[in-house]
Amino acid sequence: MKLLGQFQDIAKVLTATANGSTLKLEDQMAGQVPTKVHAFLKVTAVSGTTPSLTMKLQYSYDNSTWTDVPSGAMSAITAVGIKELNAVATIGAARFYRWVATISGTTPSFTFDMNVVFSD
Repeated sequence: MKLLGQFQDIAKVLTATANGSTLKLEDQMAGQVPTKVHAFLKVTAVSGTTPSLTMKLQYSYDNSTWTDVPSGAMSAITAVGIKELNAVATIGAARFYRWVATISGTTPSFTFDMNVVFSD
């Protein structure tokens, strides 16, 4: 596996559903097109009543219209822990990627690190 690019958010705190950082692939890929994406979510703190965090990846051709990456969603996490998505196929011509966090519960709060890696 050859690493072609990555983006990450460290010690991110969310209390509501949000879109994450956007990666413009050509800024890191030097003309190479990744075939796989790997995502790693490390939740380091959780609070609230019945808090739940679901993370998914999206892609875009124009950084305006976003579509879910097929098989690019993690199951819900409700406590401190780690989730992974390994070797999900990328969308070859898509130029932009981001993560989307869906949060539910009563006064939920999640502190987490999200790392997304692209490879050949």
